[in-house]
Amino acid sequence: MTRESRQRSTAVAVWALAVLVFTALAHSSAQAQANVPYDKDRLLKVVRLNALSTKEIVQAIQRRGVSFQMTPAVEAEFRAINTPPSVLDALRANYRAGSAPTTPTNSTGRKPANAPSGPPLGKNEIITLLQNGVSAARVEQVVEARGVDFQLNPEITREIMAAGGTRSLVGAISEKSGSGSASSNSPAGSYSGIGAGMEDRMVGGQSLIYITGTAPNSPAARAGLVRGDRLVEVDGQSVIGRSADTIVNLVRGPSGSTVSIKVERAGTRRIDTLRITREVTANAGLPVNSGSGPSYDDLTDQATAAIANSLAASDVTIANYALTLLQQALRLDPSRPTAYQLLGYLQLYGFHNIMLAEQSMRAAIERGGSAVFYVAHDDGGVFSSSCEGSLFISKTSVSYKASNSGHAFETEKSKIDEAKLNSIVGAHLGAFHLKVKLEEGGKEKTRTFNFAPATKSQAESNLVVSLIRSY
Repeated sequence: MTRESRQRSTAVAVWALAVLVFTALAHSSAQAQANVPYDKDRLLKVVRLNALSTKEIVQAIQRRGVSFQMTPAVEAEFRAINTPPSVLDALRANYRAGSAPTTPTNSTGRKPANAPSGPPLGKNEIITLLQNGVSAARVEQVVEARGVDFQLNPEITREIMAAGGTRSLVGAISEKSGSGSASSNSPAGSYSGIGAGMEDRMVGGQSLIYITGTAPNSPAARAGLVRGDRLVEVDGQSVIGRSADTIVNLVRGPSGSTVSIKVERAGTRRIDTLRITREVTANAGLPVNSGSGPSYDDLTDQATAAIANSLAASDVTIANYALTLLQQALRLDPSRPTAYQLLGYLQLYGFHNIMLAEQSMRAAIERGGSAVFYVAHDDGGVFSSSCEGSLFISKTSVSYKASNSGHAFETEKSKIDEAKLNSIVGAHLGAFHLKVKLEEGGKEKTRTFNFAPATKSQAESNLVVSLIRSY
């Protein structure tokens, strides 16, 4: 796999439906938030993206469990994407009985057991269910029971897949498209806006407008707005010195119309101009995750799928959506490494910002995770033959896992004699090498492993070498 191919409503009803489905799937909401078992489709995406090391995937499976059994057909799916044997063993050993939906998908038009009753599902309802950890198979059951009130198009299909949907779910939605009728009435407390909460704060004697949160899968969330971003302008009008209530009314407008906003990004102070299409959206005045929102695992799972989709399609909108999910995960638990690890990968390959990527990678390493780089490993001596995959750098080890074969490599940091940029072999590719002490035939020998960043960037290789030497 080359790098080029990789880079190539009602909110009240939504949350009520999510609660009903979660009740049917888990022993308690607290337990579901603490450990969300992997469903098959999400775990396939984790393995395929190759942004978590084999050890990290095994540990996550042992901690969370999986909601599916390893039948021969399922095992074949994982083997087809070169899943390491230790991951397959973990899948067999960590099935959580009762965590998977037990009601079969019903294509006869009859309501499957335990499917919540109600009107046809809207697009936002389906996406919100997926974002809140409801498996694609369970959402498909609800679609079969209730139908949908919208027609699929490529953009909606991409949104559903980015949120964790499957081809099977999309097929069920396609079959049900047009069978429901869209409601023409908006619920009390809804409006046509962007789904962002705002507040005014006095800073240096001036009233400034800040984003307090975004509703899940709202236009604001998809555009990449996050808590702490500062609003600068709305449709060319400065917001400085004005109240949040006044600005909210400026942002509101007819559904389907667009609003242009200028924001100063939290942390980076970069100024971005965004054009956002208004939708009927629940009032997002309260910060997200203030109640029973997605868990850390939900958010990082969704981000994994979104990162893969954004790189494959070179779609900055999906990349911003993945960024929003990871920032929400960091706010939930800044002590865990996974969100930082994915964030570094996204910043490097989705936004091409090596400085921010380094900050996130170091944060991941310091919390027990890894920095991840997409590289080519030289099999032929002068990169005449190579395989591509991910290089993982942790505090104690360096490992490599190929994306298109079973080739893997791991060594302790103490066994690395040298990490250095190449002056000859693959120098035009920004290549670097590791000299590693290995036991071969009862004797210790030093072997050289050559790698080159898929971006052919020497700056990226310098970062790899720096991280290996730093810890």
